[in-house]
This record gives sequence, structure tokens and C-alpha cells, in this order.
Amino acid sequence: MRITRAWILPLFPLAFAAFVAACGDDPVTPPPTGASSSTGNAGGSGGAGGGAAGMGGMGGMPECSVAADCTQQGVANECGEPACEMGKCVRKLLQPAGMPLASQTYGDCVERQCDDKGDIVDAALDTDAFNDGNDCTMDVCTNGVLSHDVAIEGAACGAAGACDMTGQCVQCIPVLKDCAMPKVCIAGFCAGAKCDNMMKDAGEGDVDCGGSCAPCDDAKTCTLANQCKSGVCAGGLCVAPSCLDTVQNGNETSPDCGGGGDCMPCPTDAVCFATTDCQSGVCVENFCIAPTCKDSVQNGDEAGIDCGGAACAACP
Repeated sequence: MRITRAWILPLFPLAFAAFVAACGDDPVTPPPTGASSSTGNAGGSGGAGGGAAGMGGMGGMPECSVAADCTQQGVANECGEPACEMGKCVRKLLQPAGMPLASQTYGDCVERQCDDKGDIVDAALDTDAFNDGNDCTMDVCTNGVLSHDVAIEGAACGAAGACDMTGQCVQCIPVLKDCAMPKVCIAGFCAGAKCDNMMKDAGEGDVDCGGSCAPCDDAKTCTLANQCKSGVCAGGLCVAPSCLDTVQNGNETSPDCGGGGDCMPCPTDAVCFATTDCQSGVCVENFCIAPTCKDSVQNGDEAGIDCGGAACAACP
């Protein structure tokens, strides 16, 4: 018996430990039927979050709901406009790249076009040179840059004149274009033989001017208006041009108007050499043109450039 107890005693601690461990474990309870459904709904909410990320980008809110939210996409014009598409701001193209705009500025050597981003750009147009009205200059566009190059000396100009080396149209140039006898060429003017004798001869307004000589400068004596460069003889003297003398003189392009700002701008159909000569701000082929909705100038009753007013489309 002593041997049997000695063998059994070491087994008691092991049996007791196994009993304690078994008593400590909770029975496994299967989840209720609704648990799997709840978990599925949570996953569905995650999917909705993914949809929001698709709208706004990177999981944020949409960039826009209407086009007015997209101020970073510039302003609306003939080429493109801001737009909100699927919650994202874009610039919507209204015209293909290279399409010329309806509104163009005459004579600036460029054509306003649409680019591939829906913006307006200037492209060189070397056939769009401004005519300055001077026969002795060549109006040229070179890669979008306007120049008025002086014509070759002696080139024909006006009714029967010739271009001098400064680009002015004169009556004569010694050797290249002389005057018919008995007149002689004096300072580009075909004058009588006595126009350089330092004397006041018959018909002259002052010494060697007026009559058959070149017209007299301001403040020279005169008896007739045609003896004066200004075309005005008052009180026996040639007087300086003014914008109220009813004569085209000085820099005027038409009587008492134009002249690059010297006088008031000229009305429609008057002669002009620059845009500033015209009330409309548009000078085409040396005539002032009435305002239109395609001249790239705010004129007439327009509220903006070529928009607004009674005749043009509403401004954007």
C-alpha cells in the first residue's frame, strides 16, 4: 500500500490545475442573428463615404454646386466659361482652339483667337496693317508688330508728287522729280523763278512766300488766305491754325477735328489717320467708322466692349 500511494500522490496537483482551468472558461455563445446585419450596414456607410470622395476629391466636400462657385476658372467669354461638373470646377470650352473672335481691332497686326483652354489669346496676323494715310510710308506687319517704313525717295505720291527721304509727299525733288520750266524746285515746292530773290514780288504775301511761291508761315504778312500755310489770313497776317477757323489746317484730318487729339474727334465718315481722330475710336482705311458690336472698342451706348446697350448682346 505504501508503494501505491507514493505513485498516486504526484498526480493530484496536475488534476487540480486542469479542474481550475476548465471552470474558468466561459461557454462560447453564438452571435445573435441581427449582428451580422449590423456589421453589413456599417460597411455600407463606408461605401457612401467613398462616393463622397469621388465627388469632392480626396474624401472632401464637392468643390462646387453651381458654376458661380468656380471663380478660379476665370470669367465667361466667347471662348469658354466656368462650369461645375460632377462637383468639380472646370473651364468649359465654347469654341475650338484657333477660332477667331467676332470682335477684332483693325490694324493691330494681331487676331484675337480662342486657345485650347477656353481663353482669349492674340495671334500674329501680318495682313492686318493699319493704313496711316501716308503714301510715302509702307504699312507693314512683321510677326505681329506694326511699322510704317519710309518709301523709297522719289516714289510717286498724291496727285503728282514724290516722296522725299523723310517720308513726306512733296511737289518736287531735285534731279529725281524736277518742276516744269520756268518753275524751280525750292524746298520741295515748285516755285516761280523769283521765289528766292529775297524780295517781295507781285503776288507774294511776304518776301519769297505766297502767290507763286510756297505758302507763308504764321505771322508773315498776307492779303489772301491762300498765301498762308494755315489757310487763314486775319488782320493782314497769317495766323496759326485753330479748331474753330472752319479750315482744315495744322494736324487736322478734317476741318476743325482730328489731329491726334489737337481738336475734337471727327464724326462718322470724316477722314482720319488714327483711332484718336474719330468719335467712335475706329479709323478704317482712313475713314471714321460708326460704332459696331464687333470693333473691339467700347463706343456708342455700349456698357462694355462690344456688349450692352440697345444694339449689342448683354455683357457677361
